[in-house]
Amino acid sequence: MRQQFLFPLVLLMMFVLQPEAQAQMKLKLNKGKKVMGYYIDNYDKKVKGKLFIGTITDNEWKVNFVTSSGEKLVLKPEEVKMYAYEESYRTEEGKKAKKWVEYHRTTVDIPPLVFGPTVVWMQKEVEGEIELFTYYTEVPDNPKNPYSYNYYIRIKGGAIKKVNEQGFSPIAKTIFNGYDALVDRIGKKDFKYKNLDRMVRDYNFWRVNKHDKKTYIVAMH
Repeated sequence: MRQQFLFPLVLLMMFVLQPEAQAQMKLKLNKGKKVMGYYIDNYDKKVKGKLFIGTITDNEWKVNFVTSSGEKLVLKPEEVKMYAYEESYRTEEGKKAKKWVEYHRTTVDIPPLVFGPTVVWMQKEVEGEIELFTYYTEVPDNPKNPYSYNYYIRIKGGAIKKVNEQGFSPIAKTIFNGYDALVDRIGKKDFKYKNLDRMVRDYNFWRVNKHDKKTYIVAMH
């Protein structure tokens, strides 16, 4: 019998919205919250404490942090390689769960805001053989769509690299080379740039499970 899941309304909306719309929804839900977190500095020292969730783009270049001893800090990417905070969410079955939301440092060609820095953090969306990151930038004078986004990837052991929407299909076919069932679908409906997060999850699932390369299986997450 096919197993069915009931999605809470917020989870359903997050599933169907585009990445920038998802981020805006999460911002409304989480902005200003004080949550458990930690950061790792340039000397690989891990510091635990609490941080305040900011705007979508603030989270990419500055973070207000309070250490376990009560010291108040403003973290910047120049001194901090990565940071993470604990987030509560509901699973597809409606159960309460927690996960760590990670932000990792890299250099970008476009700052997150006008006259902003180009050394930033970006949120890791997918873990595995290929790691996927989402990076947001502000769009001035566009109140309906105030943010745009770009995907970045890191193949294990490598550097974080931007994946451009322009010319996406040939790039994606190189990234996912070997998984024929996925490569053959790239560029078609539901296999475009906006769907890259799901494609990375499905590719990583194939790499772990090693099922038939001509059979497409959607990874549960």
